Amino acid sequence: EYSAASPDLNATESVWSWMNHFVQQGCPNSQRRLEQLVTDAWHRIPQTVIRGYIHHIQDMCDQVVSNQGWARVG
Repeated sequence: EYSAASPDLNATESVWSWMNHFVQQGCPNSQRRLEQLVTDAWHRIPQTVIRGYIHHIQDMCDQVVSNQGWARVG
């Protein structure tokens, strides 16, 4: 279950998670490599992924409102 204050209800957190996964896959081994991977992640995240996160948030918010502050998952 998610409370109304859950970070899972924040599309920005989901984008950061996607970017973190992208960066980790690139095996950063220096500050310069890390910075390049973060920049690459920012430019490569598909708009469809971002829209998916936003639509998911709307669905979850609708559930939270319906359930008076809690979303039922599953």
